[in-house]
Amino acid sequence: MNGVIQYIKINRGVFFGVVGILLAVLFLYSPYFFFGYNLSPTNLMYSFTPWNSENAAVLGPLLSDPADSVLPNLYNIYHNGMIGLWDNMTSLGIPAELGRYLYPLNWIYILPYEYAIIIRSISEYLIAFFSMYFLLKSMDLEKKSCIIGGIIYTFSSVMLVWHLWPHSDVASFAPLTFLFARNIIFKKRWRDIVLLGYVEGIMLLAAMPTYVAYFDYLLGAYFVYLTIKTYKTNWKMIILIFLKFGIGIILGVLISLPYTIGILDSTVATGYSASRASKSVFTMDLKYIASMLFPLASLGNMHLNESTIYAGTLSIVLLPMIFSGLKRKMRKDYMFWMIGLVILFFLIFSHYLDFIFTHMPAINTSSKSRIIVLVGFIFAIMDSVCIDDIIKHQKEYRHRFVWYILVYAVFIGLYIWIRSFFTDYLYLSKIDITVALSIFLLMLMMISKKEIWSIFLILITLYSGETITKRYLPYVSNNVSVIPESTDSIQFLQQNAEDSPVIVVGSSWTMFANTNIYYDVKMLSGHSLSLTDSGYTNYYKAIDDKAFTTPTRIQFTKIDNYNLLKYLGVKYIVADRAYYSMNPSIIDISQLDLVYYGEDGLDIYELKETGSRFETVNNVVFHNSQEDLLSAMEQDYLPNTLHLLEENDSNNYKLNTNSSSSSDIEVVKESNDQIKLEVSNAENTFLVFNEYFNDKWKVYVNGKEQELLNGNYITRAVYLEKGNNVVEFKYEDPRIIIMMVISGGTILLSFTTLIISSKRKEKR
Repeated sequence: MNGVIQYIKINRGVFFGVVGILLAVLFLYSPYFFFGYNLSPTNLMYSFTPWNSENAAVLGPLLSDPADSVLPNLYNIYHNGMIGLWDNMTSLGIPAELGRYLYPLNWIYILPYEYAIIIRSISEYLIAFFSMYFLLKSMDLEKKSCIIGGIIYTFSSVMLVWHLWPHSDVASFAPLTFLFARNIIFKKRWRDIVLLGYVEGIMLLAAMPTYVAYFDYLLGAYFVYLTIKTYKTNWKMIILIFLKFGIGIILGVLISLPYTIGILDSTVATGYSASRASKSVFTMDLKYIASMLFPLASLGNMHLNESTIYAGTLSIVLLPMIFSGLKRKMRKDYMFWMIGLVILFFLIFSHYLDFIFTHMPAINTSSKSRIIVLVGFIFAIMDSVCIDDIIKHQKEYRHRFVWYILVYAVFIGLYIWIRSFFTDYLYLSKIDITVALSIFLLMLMMISKKEIWSIFLILITLYSGETITKRYLPYVSNNVSVIPESTDSIQFLQQNAEDSPVIVVGSSWTMFANTNIYYDVKMLSGHSLSLTDSGYTNYYKAIDDKAFTTPTRIQFTKIDNYNLLKYLGVKYIVADRAYYSMNPSIIDISQLDLVYYGEDGLDIYELKETGSRFETVNNVVFHNSQEDLLSAMEQDYLPNTLHLLEENDSNNYKLNTNSSSSSDIEVVKESNDQIKLEVSNAENTFLVFNEYFNDKWKVYVNGKEQELLNGNYITRAVYLEKGNNVVEFKYEDPRIIIMMVISGGTILLSFTTLIISSKRKEKR
């Protein structure tokens, strides 16, 4: 015991730091630790058909992307073991997003989800805090100032409203890039170049490259400013420093290549990026500035995720101090951050700088409001510098104390006037308390050197950030599974649908996209950048012109054309009973047979006539264009028929159209990237594989590569001569293999040089 007490005395800061973090975690996640809830974005699933039949208690927001994109895909990888370059569970198939495999924090999901999600969440907040803390420490700020800055950033806008999305993953690591960039300038160590590259690579692998670009533009400007400020006219040294910085960024790009090459395919190649160019001139109404003080308040039609500028109550309270001690703060690069903040507000709230923003690669295809992430980052730095100046130059502030009293009297008057417009705000009393206490503690810090006041300010800043943040974390009661159990209708599909795709019709939230992955049921709905490919968009909009609820999410609310479903081999149509009763036109029951009446609120219908996942056909219809081909398929479903473009040479195909197309088809082997079939066909025929066509797929018949045809607009087909044939479909993308080698080689080489350079220094 004496040894423990002695250790605490010697390492008092570390001890109280660990205790503080533990208490902060317990407070932030109190519903998880004390009130019988599990942290999980799957609360969205429990809020809508069919899982609302479970009557599970739900808290917090409904987070769409984590629920229908992030978590299902990670479950498929780490729990179903579906590893490969092709994802065959998202709609009719898409190239796999390799960032899901390679991003380190995703590896946590190998644990059971009820533990993985909470560990992942805590890890993200801790990374954000310590990233900002160490960046501020490198600026020679007091520890208490660094702690306050870390807290402000950890619970600022993006970390608050985009938590558990890739956006906050990027933001949590971003301060480290500024830290290592500063070290490159001042310490000139090889390890900082390598570490910059590693962090840049991790941020890119987090799967939100636009956010990486936001930070990289700010980082680039800061690096140029700081290098020139430090080395003045020593151009040789400046060029050398720039080269080192460039090497670090290039290392990050090389490390992330397996992911970024796929992103280019699914955004640039599909035209998705170009389609979003208009968003780069979007501006926010000035009323959203109020979100700095009243986060999560309803201020208009913009979603909270896109419009919250919150950076903690202290950031507002410190605004009157923004110009105090300006000459001293200049030594901490304060002017750079002030100018950066002004530019950001001009970008967000006006069109004055559109002529620059719209020409900035990588960020000019995203909503301009999303640069809010940089506002929280800059506020955290500026606030820390302000607090640090008060701590280090308390005498100067005490001499002007009367002026500060007058300034804050005006500030309080303005606050009272502004709050009069938000009397219905849910957290108004908490904001009042934190504003009052923050001002009171600042005043005490100006007139007294006692350390206790800055400690109390840390606590009130933490309370302010956590109180708001804990209200925006998603929970579901722990008496149900984090991943909802199969309902009776889902069990029916698991037993009967086999590998045929299912279409779910209902509200845009019914059996949400990609949640089918948990239950090994294939669904036409889905959510991914790859679904912006023209084949998907044109075909699915012909089934339901409102199929794309967002540019990347497919969710069917009605069926306009049944013939296109039959060509895909869809056997079952699942309808939300309550939604159907209010909107009877969403399905045509004359074409369907009701086969299951679910206790969970779903009705399952069977199409009276349809194809199958694998089928052989003897009839071919050729068309002049893809538009004509799709139109013909819409007008009529022709069994035993394949639609092709005329560019496919009909002379190569010798078919007996009068014979039956029946064949014996047996699946011998199947994985994400490879399907092996044994086909016994009495006549020449076409084998149709009703999965999405992609030119990276190859087909081999009896060991020899054959032409893979884009049949029926979006699916795959291959011509087979009569007899017994072994057919293998293989997804082969040599670029990915090359990128993996480059990425792995970059990590190995840089890590080796890092060890060698460290050992050389030890010998010296």
